Amino acid sequence: MNLHQAIFELYPQTVVVRDDIAYDAQGQTIPIDMDAVVARAKLDECSNQAKILLANTDWAVLPDVNLANKQDFIDYRATL
Repeated sequence: MNLHQAIFELYPQTVVVRDDIAYDAQGQTIPIDMDAVVARAKLDECSNQAKILLANTDWAVLPDVNLANKQDFIDYRATL
């Protein structure tokens, strides 16, 4: 997620973003907390990365897969 997407999520009244300034439907600026926007974008990026890593290890926890280190995969996935 980029910063503009994070602004739209955190400030749903936003209609347009130009030069990192949010505007409502009347063209009024919306005061935004850029620290919160950056934190949201980073959190979403981490979440997306975790989903990718989980998908890459789905096969290891299937019932018909007998791995000697299966518990390691389960612990890894729980950490993600």
